[in-house]
Amino acid sequence: MAVSVVPYYMRLERCKKTTAMLAIVVVIMGSCGPENKKVTDEQIETGGRTEVLDSIANTREDGVQIDDPTIPPALTLPPPATQVLDKRYPGWQQPVLSQSAEKSAEVYEQGPTIITGNFNQDTIPDYALQLQQDKDIVMIALLQDSARNWKTYELKRDVLFNERGKLQSLYILHLLARGAELQDETDTSKKIKAPYDAVAISTESNTTAYVLEDEAFKSYATAEE
Repeated sequence: MAVSVVPYYMRLERCKKTTAMLAIVVVIMGSCGPENKKVTDEQIETGGRTEVLDSIANTREDGVQIDDPTIPPALTLPPPATQVLDKRYPGWQQPVLSQSAEKSAEVYEQGPTIITGNFNQDTIPDYALQLQQDKDIVMIALLQDSARNWKTYELKRDVLFNERGKLQSLYILHLLARGAELQDETDTSKKIKAPYDAVAISTESNTTAYVLEDEAFKSYATAEE
């Protein structure tokens, strides 16, 4: 049986050719993949900080995104206070504000559907809110005593505005701080300074302040009226 013997110089030449071909393959494969810096800076795209914050701001706490910015935020009351409202105003719900009311509310830090402050002499937080019951809009103050019992005060009641079949509130609530100058509604020459925080109920043309006096809220005109 004949055995073919390849001379050494021929085997060496074949090794050189194989090595050269492998080097070409490695170079080609390397040129197909991105550099590390490009993967980090160019290929991985992330939204800027503003975009991220915007996406969070338009998402409710329950994870449902709200696309309509005109939807008013949910009322935030302590659960016991909500239970009191449920008993006195069955079926109550948060009202939808008119566009004019929404616009008027932009200048105030609190409101337009709920505010908190100190409406009496204690240091326990009090609340005021407007709610819808059937076709009515109702303005209510909620105060808690030292025994943690909630008491409701109905400040104002009116009929909701009907805008093409959609019931809307024309009112906004905002807070008047203690010391605000107020006027008697029948005699504007009589002025007082609010002894506590006051509940202000406003429309486009009028603002009425409500101050707790002798276990009842009394209405006043604001000095700017």
